[in-house]
Amino acid sequence: MVKVLLASKSKIKENALKKWFRLHLKGYELELSTMDVNDSLLPPQPMNSGGMFSCTDRISFVERNMGEEIYDYIVSIENSLKVVNNEIIDHVNICVKNCSIDAKLFEEGQDICINYNILDKYPLFIKVVEDLYKNYEETNKKYIYDGCELTLGQIINNYYPDIPKNNWMKYLFNKDRETQIYKVLNKCTEQLRAELYDL
Repeated sequence: MVKVLLASKSKIKENALKKWFRLHLKGYELELSTMDVNDSLLPPQPMNSGGMFSCTDRISFVERNMGEEIYDYIVSIENSLKVVNNEIIDHVNICVKNCSIDAKLFEEGQDICINYNILDKYPLFIKVVEDLYKNYEETNKKYIYDGCELTLGQIINNYYPDIPKNNWMKYLFNKDRETQIYKVLNKCTEQLRAELYDL
């Protein structure tokens, strides 16, 4: 039995983690718990270096709030944005803490690049970008890491209500958020298999 605490109540993150565990760590039974992270100093929409920093701080938050329960691993998953060469890049950040040896594994990837071509199908996206920039300018000083108050998904959903805020990439780019997270978790497989073998 491997006890894992996910630093989120997101069903998408939970399902990605369960799928990854089921397919790649078949010899082990998963006992998964989740915890909502309500840390007002962490940006709801991490940006640039704020993605991985938010991941590690979410782990610290759950450690301070998990009581006496003992876990083998704590997992934190964050999607962050980077702005590079006139593109907005959606990026998955994952931190897995091995509680028994107090070590962290960091992985990232599965970038989705948003550029001016999106305007062909979604002409209001120019307003999405303007709102994201405005919200960043107005709120980024509230947080200890780079980011802003409104997520990109929330802003997209304001202009396109049929597009869900937590899985917008599936509708805009045919890339499901759960699959995106799962593919980054795959990078953790070899190391976690070795650690579990040593337990």
